[in-house]
Amino acid sequence: KDEQLRRMAEADAAILSTLLEDAPFGFALLSNDLRFLRINHELAAMNGFSVAEHEGRYVFDLLPQMQEGAEPILRHVLETGEPVREVEIIGETFADPG
Repeated sequence: KDEQLRRMAEADAAILSTLLEDAPFGFALLSNDLRFLRINHELAAMNGFSVAEHEGRYVFDLLPQMQEGAEPILRHVLETGEPVREVEIIGETFADPG
């Protein structure tokens, strides 16, 4: 059983690594206090900061114009554990002002 768990953990790590490195869409993992734990290059570029500039930072310190639209949705997911699908949040980032 320990070997099976180890293999599953390795597979999950490989999937996460692929998403962070190669996914053609933005992807991030956030902490419960809405700080970036991990972010892929695609989303970092969309936000206008490097991957390193994101990690550990509060989401809305980097994306203040997105707070009004995004924070209620993120808080709902944290409170309920339910995923949110097909939601579009429009706002400015440093990479795409105006």
